[in-house]
Amino acid sequence: MVKPTVWWMAGFLVGCSGGASDVIPAVEAPTRVIGVPNVDRVPFSREQADDDDKVFFEVASNTGIRTNWWRLTLQTPRRFVRVWQGEEVLLDQGTEEALVEKSGPLELAAEFGDFARSTTLVVEELDWYLNVVSTTEIVLESSPLFLNHHLLPSELVMAVEVGGPWANPGMINGYEDALGNHFQVVEGDDYGGDVWLQDEIELAWAVGHDGVRMDVAIDSIRDRGLDDMPEDVLQGNDFAVLTWGEGFANTLDSFGNLEITPPIEGYPLGRIYYGAIPGYAPNDQVLFDKLEEQELQDPFQIDTSWLCVGHVDEFMSFVPDATAPRGFRMIYTDTTLGWDLFASMDPATELPRWAGRQNHDYDDVGQILDDAGLQQFNDGVQRTYLDPILDGLISELGLQPEEIVMIPGLFEQVGYCGGTAAALVPGMANLVVSNEAGSAPKVFMPDPFTRTDLGNQAEDPFIAEVAARMPADIELHFLDDWVTYHLALGEVHCGSNVIRTPEVAWWDLVNAGGDE
Repeated sequence: MVKPTVWWMAGFLVGCSGGASDVIPAVEAPTRVIGVPNVDRVPFSREQADDDDKVFFEVASNTGIRTNWWRLTLQTPRRFVRVWQGEEVLLDQGTEEALVEKSGPLELAAEFGDFARSTTLVVEELDWYLNVVSTTEIVLESSPLFLNHHLLPSELVMAVEVGGPWANPGMINGYEDALGNHFQVVEGDDYGGDVWLQDEIELAWAVGHDGVRMDVAIDSIRDRGLDDMPEDVLQGNDFAVLTWGEGFANTLDSFGNLEITPPIEGYPLGRIYYGAIPGYAPNDQVLFDKLEEQELQDPFQIDTSWLCVGHVDEFMSFVPDATAPRGFRMIYTDTTLGWDLFASMDPATELPRWAGRQNHDYDDVGQILDDAGLQQFNDGVQRTYLDPILDGLISELGLQPEEIVMIPGLFEQVGYCGGTAAALVPGMANLVVSNEAGSAPKVFMPDPFTRTDLGNQAEDPFIAEVAARMPADIELHFLDDWVTYHLALGEVHCGSNVIRTPEVAWWDLVNAGGDE
């Protein structure tokens, strides 16, 4: 965490008036002091707190007289804020008022115990007779918890490396070659071979004044092999690992089903979206209540009842594009486009990666085109789900046609999953964005392997079609995720995660002041 320094808030140093007076000078507007909550390795409940967990500020005299006394009051006392003077706690949940003997400016610090909390600190300047001669109101506010969106610069991409029959060298090597030291391997042997890094943790952040930063790994209640990974790899004095809720997780509680749009109208820090099934919502309602409490990324639901896994990252995502009206394009799967693309290919084109019952049991393109049931199923998915969902997204997010990039895809019906859908063509909307500051964006997608020569991506018609539709400045990488992820009903995004640089001055984008 960046070491905080004394922060001079505009409005603290207000005009001086000579001589004693019993008139309380007016303050035009409350002043804000914004910090990050103390939720890392030094918990809020301890008597002492690291300076890294405080935001420092100074209150100067509003008068021209020499005063020796200050009275501090929390106008609306909260259990999630403490006010410090040096190493002493002046105000907390058990102390609503403090009298301080000190001449000259009053140096204070605020410490918070949770996200998106605020209260008003009233600072009264007293004369020798303890009469109030000046009043300043200061809003003490903790940063909300913000989830990352794809326009924020990336700092580190992570994925789990495993060996044996489910080894994933294609994906790991592809990341390493493209990203170098911006990629970190998590050793799968340490975590039971659990490769679903996206599903285990959702990465988020909070920022206070002076750029004080707290990264957060929201640890899901799925509690599988990767459960200890965020504590082992990420947790530190500036990186908190937090879980809200408990109990048995269903598929909707995995975080491939918790995504964030880029900034849109009314939501300058993006908007949370997640998949839901009628009568079958995520079990961790505590987490979703917490996300709704943050307000600024107001979550909304998308119907994923038609999918076997049921995650929103299976058919849509967002990528940065500096030439777009709002700096992004939405990537969305189109099965009609996918079918038409196969129909444009030579039916005799062999598909060695697809052949055999352990794969999809299609030896060539002709066998796909001859499968009338497959075409009928995909027509139904498009008509009944994908098209209506897209219409809803256009309305909900105010999307313009030019902001939407349709990419080819096909789904198969999964008999053991109630006849719902999973990706047949590796779902290229299930992607990862790496956009380090100062570099062209890199987008990592699963290799569709819709070609005969597995080593020659240049001859793959699906890759060529997607590349032609994507923003020109994006550097595309198609990773081999077939065995480890695709055949297990996941793709590149499901097995990866990205630490991003937060929006430093988020308070300039929103009106988030006032009491909680």
